[in-house]
Amino acid sequence: MTTTTGASGTPSSREQSLSSYQTAIAIIPPVFYHPQTNALRSLYDKSYLRWPPHINVLYPFVTPESLPLAVQNLRRVVQESKDDGFGFWLKLDRPGSFRHKQNATIFLSPGPHDGGMVGDPETASGRALRRLEGLLSSQYTKKGRTGDGVYRPHLTLGQTSLDPMPLNSLLSKAEKLVTANRISIEPFKWFVTRLAVMKRDEEGNMRIVDEILLGKRGTEEAENGEGEADTESEIDRVSGESLDELQRLGLGPRESFGYFRPGASCQFSTEINDWVPVDLASVQGRRFLPKDITIATYNVLTDSLFPPPVERYPLLIDAILSIHPTPPSLATPSILCLQEVTDGFLQHLLSNNAIRTRYPLCTHSSNSVLPSIRNCVIFATLSCGPFEWQWLDFTKRHKGAVIASFPKLGSPDKPLVVATVHLTCGLGDGSVSAKAIQLKTLSAYLRTKHSASDWIVAGDFNLQTSIQSIDSALASGSISKDTHELVRKGLIDEELFSDSWEIFFGSNEEDFVPYEADNTVAEIKGEGEWGATFNPFTNPVAAKIVRWNSDPRPQRYDRVLIKRTGDLRVRSVCRFGFPEINSQDSEKTLECGSDHWGVSVMLNFRPDVGDAGGQRNGARLQLSEIYIDDKLLKALVDPYMPCKTDRDAREAAITSLREILLQEQESVLGVGFKPSRGAIPIILAPVGSYALGVHGRDSDIDCLCVSTISAKTFFEVARKRIRRFGGERGIRLTRFVDSKVPVLEVKVGNIKFDLQYCQSLAIIEHWSAIPLLPPNDSVFSLPASGLKSLNSYRDTEFLLRTIPNINVFRLAHRFIKIWALASGVFSSRFGYLGGFHITLLLARICKLADGDPKDVTAAKIVRLFFAYYSKTEWLTEIICDPEFSAGASYQRFSREPMAVTSIYAPVVNVARNATRHSVSALTREFELAEKALDSGRWDLRSMGRENEFLAEYESYVKIDVQYWGNTLRRGKALTLWVESTIPLLLVGLNTKAPFIFARVWPQRFVSTTELDEWTELRGFYLVGLSNNGTREGRSKEQKQKDENTFMEILQGFEQHLKERSTCALEYDSTDSWIQVQYVRRSSLGAVKIDERDWGDNGPEDDLIQNEDNLTDTELGSDDEGYVRNDDQNCPGVKETSLSKTRKPPKRPVPGRKLRPALDVINRIRWDPSLDPDDFLIGYEDRFKGIREMDVGKWKMEQTDLEFIPLHRVAYFKRRSDGVVVWDRETKNDLLFGNKVGESGE
Repeated sequence: MTTTTGASGTPSSREQSLSSYQTAIAIIPPVFYHPQTNALRSLYDKSYLRWPPHINVLYPFVTPESLPLAVQNLRRVVQESKDDGFGFWLKLDRPGSFRHKQNATIFLSPGPHDGGMVGDPETASGRALRRLEGLLSSQYTKKGRTGDGVYRPHLTLGQTSLDPMPLNSLLSKAEKLVTANRISIEPFKWFVTRLAVMKRDEEGNMRIVDEILLGKRGTEEAENGEGEADTESEIDRVSGESLDELQRLGLGPRESFGYFRPGASCQFSTEINDWVPVDLASVQGRRFLPKDITIATYNVLTDSLFPPPVERYPLLIDAILSIHPTPPSLATPSILCLQEVTDGFLQHLLSNNAIRTRYPLCTHSSNSVLPSIRNCVIFATLSCGPFEWQWLDFTKRHKGAVIASFPKLGSPDKPLVVATVHLTCGLGDGSVSAKAIQLKTLSAYLRTKHSASDWIVAGDFNLQTSIQSIDSALASGSISKDTHELVRKGLIDEELFSDSWEIFFGSNEEDFVPYEADNTVAEIKGEGEWGATFNPFTNPVAAKIVRWNSDPRPQRYDRVLIKRTGDLRVRSVCRFGFPEINSQDSEKTLECGSDHWGVSVMLNFRPDVGDAGGQRNGARLQLSEIYIDDKLLKALVDPYMPCKTDRDAREAAITSLREILLQEQESVLGVGFKPSRGAIPIILAPVGSYALGVHGRDSDIDCLCVSTISAKTFFEVARKRIRRFGGERGIRLTRFVDSKVPVLEVKVGNIKFDLQYCQSLAIIEHWSAIPLLPPNDSVFSLPASGLKSLNSYRDTEFLLRTIPNINVFRLAHRFIKIWALASGVFSSRFGYLGGFHITLLLARICKLADGDPKDVTAAKIVRLFFAYYSKTEWLTEIICDPEFSAGASYQRFSREPMAVTSIYAPVVNVARNATRHSVSALTREFELAEKALDSGRWDLRSMGRENEFLAEYESYVKIDVQYWGNTLRRGKALTLWVESTIPLLLVGLNTKAPFIFARVWPQRFVSTTELDEWTELRGFYLVGLSNNGTREGRSKEQKQKDENTFMEILQGFEQHLKERSTCALEYDSTDSWIQVQYVRRSSLGAVKIDERDWGDNGPEDDLIQNEDNLTDTELGSDDEGYVRNDDQNCPGVKETSLSKTRKPPKRPVPGRKLRPALDVINRIRWDPSLDPDDFLIGYEDRFKGIREMDVGKWKMEQTDLEFIPLHRVAYFKRRSDGVVVWDRETKNDLLFGNKVGESGE
């Protein structure tokens, strides 16, 4: 370009044109505004990577060669124009848009513009900018500026199409950005003191190369007094920013994993009724040990912004609240991950009282501006604690992950990390490639930044799962063969992540949803369509969106992934967001909030084993390749599994029992309401098979009760409350076993409960953390009896948290249990397997099984189970949990032929009722089952060996039991007593008749020919006998001696049954009969299993049994087999003759009766020779023990608030000399001289 020179020889600026796009004069906002504007610019502005946030004053400007002279001339112009310079206040508070032919530019400006606000009056900021631009541009030939040449100062936020939805969305975000800053401490307002001189570098990025100072303030602003209070501080803050720092803003190299915008979580404050940022310092160094963590993900669907879909908002709120039908406790962390959240819906959520109460923590506040149309947001309950979060950019704009770190749910250096994603949609080569890159970016970030933490990734992955859809896309040419193979293989890195749904359900199972179950179309599911979260056949919103001519299929888009090698375990998975079924109006259109169903996953941490170890105890076991899948096992097990009605009945029974135990004093017939004298905190928690999810239709429910009162008082209170309030709900007492670890048996309808008890205030206070506390924690410093009861809960929780795939475990457990029943080896009472035996044996196999967890099936586990235990040396090996070393150190007794240990100390051998004969029978059945499975015979019905048992032996020991009394419960208890003593017979045979192999069948038989003729209850047990080969070579005399020994054993066992029966079940020849005899097979006749219930009618007080009259096996059901009283040795285990029986227990000796307490009170009150004020009543308080009260203050009316039942009276004492004149325990009565009286108590 030809230029002229001035007097000094330099080119004249007036002869230069503003035509170069390589340089610019601009105003750069202060650094503290950059994160807010860049949040939108990074997603919408095509020049984001090349320009920092800026307002152009001169652009285009001069050529790069002329830039130094141009800057020098502009400095001179600024200095000469006014003595005080051109510093001025700049305020950007007006969003607007420039509409072009193909798109629109959204910006912030200080004054009127053509974005729909033409009539606005010009602001001081706008006038100052125009005056500055006019002065500087007047030095040049105005060429190169496009359009009408009018200067419109603005800060560009982004570009968008002319489509109303994205255009209005970005405009609303700009308005929200301004609105949020109007009420914040730092509005978009600052004092401009300098201009940035910018030049494009070799990579095309605009860099700040120089600056032009404007001075302290403008004359006009000084006269108006605008901003006088903060002028100096604003100038100091801006001038303090170095040039190098400004150059880095928005222009520096991006981080390895994208652009991060970190932030602290916000919490709803009831004091100011708004959401405010939370300081993370409050949780530093602290760790919360939750029992369970709920992670839910829900795509709420953005289908319209203008107008917003407000009619769906209540449905979405209801769906979110349905994740927890009842509000979670304060100790239950719950995290909610939402996708496709708009600014409008976020404001609706943040203003909803129910959401504020349930989820008072959020990634955003009411002032937040969401960057995209469809955004990811995380909510959390208060128990999760404050968290910090970051936005991880993916390669594709508007796609990324919100990654939150929860230090309270982990530790400061290893926080629980939760990421929520919304990946690119579509099934095409480009979209699949984009999803693969996005997942790799997330995986690389988690591996690099949070390698030591546990991860959870939840969200809408938009990964097609329907094989039919994937194959159809290949057939239609929508995807290439490589993409087809990639999608079929899966884009999720299985080395890093485990899919919670696949862990819990597998590929062809799903949760039970009545809404979908009633939809016949929904039942037609192909491969990859089970558990679909997007289903146009059942979701009315999805049905309106899909193109039906493209043959849409159900897809499981929404998932919750966990770290494969982490400490999290999946406890339950379910979907939510389904419409309610209205049985009253079947014609009514069902509505739901979104086109997706949500997914809720309950997770738990593996417990901390502390000093107990935690190293894997045992070599890895190789799984065999088999050609049987879990469909066959499920088909075989299904007929025995509880149905939904049964599950609902059990849940209702637990709720009813819990409410009864917590019942204080309610209004009853004829009695008015009386306020409580103090609530007793009681926790009732299912344990054993029901808690593990392996119970059958007829299984009992074992429960642990925890409270602060003594065991004696608790069971007294429980029995009284059940008697008083349980009748209306069908709850009744059946038996109370008063042993070292007492057990209360209760029936709710037809469901039997066994209640154990643990007394501990510390356990109640730390209940939610009990499963995760280390074994040596001081909270477990309890008496042995209480700790044994508590361990039933701790062991159950430990197994739930450590078994790799709980659904595989459950299916395998049910298969093995049904096999054990069919094979005659399921009954811990007879020395065989119980439910807890199978649990511990199977858990060991599941944990030691080698291979990819995804490839582990229940069929493979079952196959490995029988292969392993058919070769186990039971006499020497101890079966313990491989991840908890306490069981391995169990000191077994020589008389214990089988050792299967519990988990937490004090360790119990749950198989200590086993005998050498029962172990031999078990080993044989394991070997037979292993051979059957090896040959491909999996049908459980073919495994039944009842008929083989009846035909296998030439001779049997027959134990007849007959009962014809009036109380059927005594008859049933008598059979239980006989069953529990049969192992003693086997021990005696092994000790004194080792030449005999004996096998008992663990069920009662009955003669079919006489069954209809009997009016009383009669049955018998059979013990098969065979020669084990050791008698060969023995002389005739020795064999005769052996036979005599054998008959002596039988006679001694019969005598033991008759003399050692309990006092509550005293053998009485007038109503019962027991006989033990040796019989030949031919004399048995036609027999079958006795399936009759011998009944449990009669008052519960008839069956209060004490420890001295029970063997261990009576205390645990066959279903559980968890021995509570491990310090009680089976009396027949010692190598002594069974004919030697212990001394019968003491029975109450008939004698003089004690006058009732009522007679004593009346005598004291009305006998003129006695002074009522001189007597005290000693009575037993349920919580405080023995208390004393003046006789005159004793309340006799039941309606009186201070009424105390007379049976609690322990003694009467004379105040004057301290002499006890009446004592219930010693039966000492000085008032009446121990004369007989009629009891009225």
